[in-house]
Amino acid sequence: MTRGEPAQVGVFEAGLLTVPGLEALREIHAGRSRQPPIHQWSGRRLVALQHGKASIAMPASGWFCGPKGRLHSGIFAFLLDMTHLYSVVSTLPAGGGCTTAELSVTVLGEPPPSGVEITGRSQVVYSDERSALAEGLVTGQEGRPLAQRITPPNAATRNGRHVGRTRAADRPGRRRPAPAAQRP
Repeated sequence: MTRGEPAQVGVFEAGLLTVPGLEALREIHAGRSRQPPIHQWSGRRLVALQHGKASIAMPASGWFCGPKGRLHSGIFAFLLDMTHLYSVVSTLPAGGGCTTAELSVTVLGEPPPSGVEITGRSQVVYSDERSALAEGLVTGQEGRPLAQRITPPNAATRNGRHVGRTRAADRPGRRRPAPAAQRP
């Protein structure tokens, strides 16, 4: 896809909602369903996929570099978010969906220059009917860790329900403040 080429909207096939998430992802990557435009833009490549785990590699293109010729750290967030999405979707039943509610990435040292391949790996470490928690790592070609991401508890959503963080007053062991009318 180039700047002159219009983005294709509606490339997601509704029939994929009738199968579990893991099967839908496999259908897309086997070529039986269209890839989203971001696939062509980023050059991503699915390396491994199983229930609750995913690995995606992509070239560290010069498009993703800052003025010093090194990868911009935002590309690590992009790759980890995509990899987390795959690992969480792989655990969902048919018709399920999810979205990222919070994104934070820790860069581990100086990013590499363009021309290398980077790989994001993600694993779901907790999941229930409303939320999921995944951790991930981006590595360079030699396996050197470049960035990590751990989603905070209750920061992801599943099946369209936004969970978000709980308020301190709603956490176990916390007393709710008395309404203003009951205060002395």
